[in-house]
Amino acid sequence: MPMERIFSDGLFLIRLVEAGPAPYYNVAYVPSGFVLYRLLEPLVGWSVDTALTLFSAVLMALGVWGTLRLGLRLGLRTWPLVVAGLLLLCSPGALFFGSTVEVHAMQFAGAAWALNLAWSAREKQGAAAWRLLALAFVVAYLAHLSHAIILPGLWLLARRSSALDPADAKVSHGCHVSKRGLPWIAGGSLIIAAIVGYLSTLELSEWIWQNEILWVSALVIFIKNFVESALERGLYEFFEMREYLNIELVAQSALLLAGLFIGAFAWARLLARRTYETEAGEFVARAFPMILPALFIFPQGGIWEHGAYFLTYYPAFALSIAWALDRTLGAKLKPTAWTALAVVLAAPQLWLALDSRSAYRNERIDARAWMAAINEQIGPGDSVITSTLARMNALEYERPDLTRTDLKRRMDSVPARGRSELLIEEVGQAIRPLVVPEGAGKSMWLDMDLFKRGLGSASEDWRDQLRGLLKQPGIQVKEFPTPNAELLRIRFAR
Repeated sequence: MPMERIFSDGLFLIRLVEAGPAPYYNVAYVPSGFVLYRLLEPLVGWSVDTALTLFSAVLMALGVWGTLRLGLRLGLRTWPLVVAGLLLLCSPGALFFGSTVEVHAMQFAGAAWALNLAWSAREKQGAAAWRLLALAFVVAYLAHLSHAIILPGLWLLARRSSALDPADAKVSHGCHVSKRGLPWIAGGSLIIAAIVGYLSTLELSEWIWQNEILWVSALVIFIKNFVESALERGLYEFFEMREYLNIELVAQSALLLAGLFIGAFAWARLLARRTYETEAGEFVARAFPMILPALFIFPQGGIWEHGAYFLTYYPAFALSIAWALDRTLGAKLKPTAWTALAVVLAAPQLWLALDSRSAYRNERIDARAWMAAINEQIGPGDSVITSTLARMNALEYERPDLTRTDLKRRMDSVPARGRSELLIEEVGQAIRPLVVPEGAGKSMWLDMDLFKRGLGSASEDWRDQLRGLLKQPGIQVKEFPTPNAELLRIRFAR
């Protein structure tokens, strides 16, 4: 079910794969996609974007398989897993990213298999347990950079709360930290903090793209920008965080979100009892704290990615639902009743997923068609302010002579109270080449989609201010409608 429209930095990924397995901070994606493309291209003649769309579907299937495999290892019955698996497979987020070119399908698959590895570490002894946990860390981190925040959660899963054999309780299983290990952890934490503190004082733009350290330096850059933005403009307010979570988490995971509340219940019960009667219940309880940092960090990051960053937590959501169904209904229902329940629950989930895909496909044309429509109108050296990252990437590859800005993404990257200042700064930079003597005859172009209000809340008010900026004396504004794009052309009267 290919989306047939470029999403976010999909075009950027296609160009990377076309060029070969060059370094990219989500390390595993480009070389893996390149290998698949090289295998398929001589056999069926597929283009890079077709091969990578298939790659997304395969990765999503691997993630679902890894989730269900872990559920079977936890001792869950087949029918509860079938219901939870259908909810996972039919979720808006999973169905969306299983059909478009993006790294997030690999993020999902990497999370599912990292959970498998971390849970397996509980059954190992000593160094073997830690080696398996280290492998879980590697799988998670190479699949997606954002998985740095789930590493403590993976360690929590790898800890065993009781011995495998009660008669041999002295034998340690899982990744325990004894009192002797605390000084080592404290010392390592201080060293890491010192290194990060030192790196935060440097200008990193010169070495971030060095091949050998790309996968580390990119994370440092993101952390540095996150902290600097928070210090400069403050944190996002509660209404903005709520708005973000409603769209990125609630709307995209839909019925899977029940797993979050089930996990909270299991976690509270584990804290109260200090033990759990089944492995599945213990997994649900231990997986819950891993989700909590994302509920704060992602809304503060301000990156709207159609729910992509929360794909990491879908396996835990699905297994939490499976555990709840197994515990409450278990053997009470016959296969026909389970089938009916699966249909009743999965049908609205699938409807939401298909409606989300349809709304996205109808919202805008593909960035490549948009670029083709406007290419002849825009003169050499002009400035273009776009409304999506996909369109900005299309400009970068087709018209490197242009000055370009993805204004929507820039506005999303700061709290509402800081957007007025940022808007003036960004528009000022785009206009600057026009006001110098060499700028005679040049224009600034605005993507008209910038004026489409999404939520109508205070966080969208910068669009009204943008309209006001265009009404200043001396600014000439003209609409340029084309079959596949609408632009505003801005010039200065001279």
